[in-house]
Amino acid sequence: MHQNFQKLIFAISVLFIFQPQAFAVPVDCTSIPSLVVSHFVENNNLYGGHLNAHVRGQTPPAGYTQSGRTLFRDSDDWEDAYRALANQIPALQCNTTAEIGTEAARTLPRQYFSFQCTQANQNGVCVVANEIQTNHVRYVMRVVPNDGGRRWVVYNAYPTPN
Repeated sequence: MHQNFQKLIFAISVLFIFQPQAFAVPVDCTSIPSLVVSHFVENNNLYGGHLNAHVRGQTPPAGYTQSGRTLFRDSDDWEDAYRALANQIPALQCNTTAEIGTEAARTLPRQYFSFQCTQANQNGVCVVANEIQTNHVRYVMRVVPNDGGRRWVVYNAYPTPN
């Protein structure tokens, strides 16, 4: 009897130690509604991302600038890059029970003619840039606060030469 009791205590201890993992619900990030909505450049700043700091012609959120950053040529190139992520197998996984600040990230090979911004205006919008070829896209999804709750968003994505 004593041995069975020890096994029971051990099993309960393991459950408590691994409880967050035991109840985690991983899903394809690009299937989460808040993330899908946040991937559109017109929604991203409002949803808590700073994707627009990396899309030419867009205004980055307050506190961000496009100066010194690589930029997608336009929102069409970003949409193409997002589709590549959404169609990738295996999918990038996001844990639906994750805490605020949790990230899921991936880098994919994607070639674009992009821009390296060297000067931005007072709103952080790039006004001087050099065209460069980029060979990869870095995607970062993050859980951000949302009216006392939390939600997954496209936090950042940018083309990179290597």
